[in-house]
Amino acid sequence: MGGMTTARVIRLGPFSVDFRSGEFHKHGVRIKLQRQPLLVLEALLEKPGELITREELRHRLWPNGVFVDYEQGMNKAVNRLREVFGDDATEPRWIETLPLRGYRLLVKPETHNELLPARQPFRSLAVLPSRICPSAKHRSISPMA
Repeated sequence: MGGMTTARVIRLGPFSVDFRSGEFHKHGVRIKLQRQPLLVLEALLEKPGELITREELRHRLWPNGVFVDYEQGMNKAVNRLREVFGDDATEPRWIETLPLRGYRLLVKPETHNELLPARQPFRSLAVLPSRICPSAKHRSISPMA
């Protein structure tokens, strides 16, 4: 995909995304995300708290310009992201729409391999506990063969 491929796993509160494998998890449970929503999320994660224009997203999702109804496709991708985050477009906590301009990620991501530059003027997820999810305990306990 794009520039986030060096970071293995990026966490957003209870969510995590691995752009190398294209996997998205909530509390350790995999949620199926298509390519377009993942590309939108990747773009938002590259500049948290900043406007990502619809034009930037269009070039990222359909670089060769072949896709005809990209407005509908882009809206569908963003709506799918909102659905998995449990977000509301009218009172967003995760992804804010800037009408006719683009979108902005409202939370601060954490990475496991490299730290993204911290930018302050947006909301942080500091209120959410950052602890190992319950499902991780079960995986680490395996009988000796």
